[in-house]
Amino acid sequence: MTRAHAVAVAALVLAGCAGSRQTQAMLDGRRGRMTYDEAVRRYGPPIRCDAEGPAKTCTWVYGTGGSFYAPFGDAAAMPRMQPPTMELTFTNGVLSDSRLWGSWR
Repeated sequence: MTRAHAVAVAALVLAGCAGSRQTQAMLDGRRGRMTYDEAVRRYGPPIRCDAEGPAKTCTWVYGTGGSFYAPFGDAAAMPRMQPPTMELTFTNGVLSDSRLWGSWR
C-alpha cells in the first residue's frame, strides 16, 4: 500500500470515528431523559428489541455497510465495513445506556 493510500484509508476511519463521537456525546447527554418513543420518532422503528425486567434493549441498523477499496501492491482488497448500528437500553422507559458501531454522521 502506498503512503497516499494509507493516508486515505486512515482519513476514512477517522471521519467515521468523529461522527460516532458526536452521536455518542449526544446520546450521553440524553441519558436519563430520552424515552423509547422519542428514540423511535428520531431514528425510526428498531430492527429488534429484547426486554428483561424493567430494561428494554433495542437495536437500529442503517444501510448495509458497504466496503472500501484498499490497494496492496499488485493486488487489492475490498474489506466489508459494518453498517452503522446503535443499541439503546431503556430502563423504566428512559435511556440508561447506549452503544454505537460503524460510521455515524
